[in-house]
Amino acid sequence: MPIRVLVVDDSAFMRRALSAIIGADDRFELVGHAVNGKDGLDKIRSLNPDVVTLDVEMPEMDGLTALRSIVRSIKDPPAVLMCSSLTRDGSRVALDALAYGATDVIAKPTSAAGLHDSPDARILLAKIRCAAAARTRRKLTSTDAPRQPTRGAGSSRRVLRSLPERAYECIVIGSSTGGPPALEAILSGLLPSLSVPVIIAQHMPPMFTQSMAERLDGLTPLNVVHAETGMPLLPGTVYVGQGGKHVHVARTPGGRSRIEVTGYPEGELYKPSVNVLFASAAETFGGKVLGIMLTGMGDDGLEGSKALVAAGGVLLGQDETSCVVYGMPKAVAEAGLVTAQLPPAELGEAIATLADADRKPGAACRYPPQDASRDHGSPAA
Repeated sequence: MPIRVLVVDDSAFMRRALSAIIGADDRFELVGHAVNGKDGLDKIRSLNPDVVTLDVEMPEMDGLTALRSIVRSIKDPPAVLMCSSLTRDGSRVALDALAYGATDVIAKPTSAAGLHDSPDARILLAKIRCAAAARTRRKLTSTDAPRQPTRGAGSSRRVLRSLPERAYECIVIGSSTGGPPALEAILSGLLPSLSVPVIIAQHMPPMFTQSMAERLDGLTPLNVVHAETGMPLLPGTVYVGQGGKHVHVARTPGGRSRIEVTGYPEGELYKPSVNVLFASAAETFGGKVLGIMLTGMGDDGLEGSKALVAAGGVLLGQDETSCVVYGMPKAVAEAGLVTAQLPPAELGEAIATLADADRKPGAACRYPPQDASRDHGSPAA
């Protein structure tokens, strides 16, 4: 059965563009259009779509107001993809929508040229499928049917007991749909004294990752920055990979660790790619990497996780029950790569304990003092 989609946007161009992409794929059925939030609510009630693409800025009723009404007043609400322009204000509002119940955010295409066969089109269709899967999952988990325990699930204490003591030098996190709330839950449980850097690859468009970094910086006690080439990797700092580019970790000729942001490799659908981040961390730090795989559809991160584990690193995954979409964590679990799967809060507890396991009272910090005083934008020597 095709996924039923409703497009809500006051722009005639955007309605045509999104409709053309959706209508060209027989996995989807375009059930209608709406020109503002009020019209969208009426169409949702009459057409019962599985997924709604919802513009942020519209006359009469804007996207956030419509989203609140959808969540509160529709008995079986559709999954909502917030569709925003690539502006600072637009991306901030779209991220606010995730807290109000939107499944994910997508960027409006900037032109019609090559739209139907572009990466933007493929990502849009993938996100619609992911949103539909999240809605199905929500409906299943809202029933009283008993759930099977996640394979490998367990408490953070049991996880810690099962791991060998080692000095971790880097934490890498990969996430997609449902990732921002999970990241908030993980990072809010960490302290600024965290002894290692954290690097995140979250599937999001450019500007959205900038806004997410700013949001996380205000919600968590850690220093959160938008990753830029040349930034030295500092303890207690979180680096959010730029949307539309890949984030790598590497060594400088002088042996210091740093961030590199590039467009390569070009073949990856999602930028930043979890595969790229995890593989570069494994190459740079060997077995001293702790990887975390969070919610999302598909298997981005599977190959990178294989490299991470083969190098001696440790991989933890988000448990099935807490995932919006149990795709990426499932892929690495079924490949036998994860030590355990935990909900976000317990992943935060595990990170806090594992990262500081080698820091005894009075022990010297592994990072030279001069690194901590460097400006983030300056390349390391």
